[in-house]
Amino acid sequence: MLFPFIAKLVHLPMSDFRAQFLRYRLYTLAVGGLLLSTMAVWGNLIILKLYPARYAEASWMIPVLALGLWHTLLYTTTGPVLFALGKSTYNAVGNAAYAAAMLIGIPLAYHFFGLPGAVVAIAAGDLPLYIVTQFGATREGVKPLWQDLQLTVGLVCWLAFEFTLRRAL
Repeated sequence: MLFPFIAKLVHLPMSDFRAQFLRYRLYTLAVGGLLLSTMAVWGNLIILKLYPARYAEASWMIPVLALGLWHTLLYTTTGPVLFALGKSTYNAVGNAAYAAAMLIGIPLAYHFFGLPGAVVAIAAGDLPLYIVTQFGATREGVKPLWQDLQLTVGLVCWLAFEFTLRRAL
């Protein structure tokens, strides 16, 4: 859905394009962050309450995987900009790095840390794709890093609030 919207803005001067893109991206990331934090804090209860007891061990995976989706949300809201600018090479390189990280990271993490290591490797596996996408967007003048940092700090603060609330309840 984001690509057609960005494609309509690509003709604008870079400063205007960047401002409009980052403004709309802010809304997407804010809503996504709220949903991810809710899943990270409360999601394990879904497993514990709705599934038979034999699935209880999966409850610790929900927060790890939910938090691992944050950088996924960051790069999936940036990637369409690179396509709209005709710079698909960054996504190709990022996907190759992602594939390498998964092919190497999951078996190594499982070998050394067991199932918890493998789950963390899955959650962090697309971090190389985020790094490449971030590099490409910055190089092309979009520069979303500051927004990413601000929203990540906001997410951490909101998570702290939700964990405190959960503990109080």
